[in-house]
Amino acid sequence: MKFEVIAPIELCSSHDRNMIDFYSNSTFKWNNDIQAHQIEFLNVNLANFSISPQTDTRAELKFETDHFQSKQEVGEYLSKIESSLSAHYGQNHQNGYYGIPFVEIDRYSTDIRILDDKRIDVAISEKLSMRSETKLLLDVAIIESLFFNPIVSLYNDGLRAREPKGKFLNWFTIIEEFLENNEQLNSKFHSRFTDSEIQEIRDFSRKFG
Repeated sequence: MKFEVIAPIELCSSHDRNMIDFYSNSTFKWNNDIQAHQIEFLNVNLANFSISPQTDTRAELKFETDHFQSKQEVGEYLSKIESSLSAHYGQNHQNGYYGIPFVEIDRYSTDIRILDDKRIDVAISEKLSMRSETKLLLDVAIIESLFFNPIVSLYNDGLRAREPKGKFLNWFTIIEEFLENNEQLNSKFHSRFTDSEIQEIRDFSRKFG
């Protein structure tokens, strides 16, 4: 099965600097386009590969490949492309305090088509979209009941994270930094391993360096 993939790809900034007396916004722009008749990208052979800037920050990623068997596999590969390009642009970035560049692919607007031997393409599936609206209540009693501590800040960072791994890292920090160091809380739990089992695990793990 041969796929043709056309995906909108955008250069974004990780954050703006928004302070009482200072504001900064970083915009990252595509400098050039790239085209290759054949290319190996993340251990996948691609044909008719191109990244063509459409605006300063948006570009079109296009390629053909017979490496995958389903739309889901193509989607997973796009995530790897997104991650690898983001790591490339973000490494050694000198202005990280004001925002680091990363790449974002618009998966909903991505066209994934099946190509046959006669170059006639067929859309692989229809698309659906959803939009929700929720009214949020706020009153004086709620405001007076609010509180802040470092755990709340980490919890909010986890809520804002879009990727599951980002949520996990923020919320695991709460467990690691605050709950595990709470003697009163720890006194309620008992180790699941004996001392000899702990030593056996350590010895085994040393075999891996």
